[in-house]
Amino acid sequence: GPMAFAGANMAISAASTIAGFVGQQQAYSANRKAANLNFANKTDALNAQNTQLSELESEDHLSNAIKSAQTYGRIASTGAQLGLGGSSLTTMMGAAQGNVARGQAIEDLNVANRRQNIVASQTGAELERQSQINSMPKPNLLTLGLGLGKDAMSSAGLYGQLGGKFPMNPTSGTPDLGIT
Repeated sequence: GPMAFAGANMAISAASTIAGFVGQQQAYSANRKAANLNFANKTDALNAQNTQLSELESEDHLSNAIKSAQTYGRIASTGAQLGLGGSSLTTMMGAAQGNVARGQAIEDLNVANRRQNIVASQTGAELERQSQINSMPKPNLLTLGLGLGKDAMSSAGLYGQLGGKFPMNPTSGTPDLGIT
């Protein structure tokens, strides 16, 4: 009769609501995993850039040290051939050292700027990860409970529309929907 039909309707609605909740949980979990994987890949790439930058910086310092030594050697050799005195050689070497130091300072500034860009990119990757995770609401049991309650009420309404009468709960004086 109407009670069995309404009960079957309630069971189907509840199963659908629970399946929807499980689907939301799976989608939320998959989204979170994708966000974390994307973040890990970006972080790995940025760490590799940082390592390459450190190696480049070391090579630049070594290259500049070699250039300095070669420059000083040429100055000393030329000065000796020309019979220049110590103060002239000191002045020339000081000028050469200033040029090398200026070049190194520019390279160091360039490296520092590139490092700042890497840090900014790492921060951006973390914000992107959080944004992706937050873009999908986390399913909660309260929503599931409200959905099941709505299913029960619509099934009760269906039972009433089909001409059924609810047995009354003698304690509370309310209709007993058979839901515990």
